[in-house]
Amino acid sequence: MASDTLSTATVKLSLLRALKALRICFGYKPRFTLTEASLSIAYEKLKDEDSDLMAEEKALDLQIEEYTGVVRLVDGVGFRQIVEDQLRTP
Repeated sequence: MASDTLSTATVKLSLLRALKALRICFGYKPRFTLTEASLSIAYEKLKDEDSDLMAEEKALDLQIEEYTGVVRLVDGVGFRQIVEDQLRTP
């Protein structure tokens, strides 16, 4: 988290300096505000993180399905064995 905050602050400072230089040299006025630029950068990062999380979720879902299948296989055999053993003992 600290590195994200530091990265955001660095980008913000870079944008402020670049805009200040453009205003001084060319009288440039940006189409959008710094807040919009910051939000755009944050949105892109979140989209990237979302796609990574979706891929991770699919991988975990697959692992859970495989684990559930193994548990069902083992549980079915184990439970039957316990019942048979209980029935055999007097």
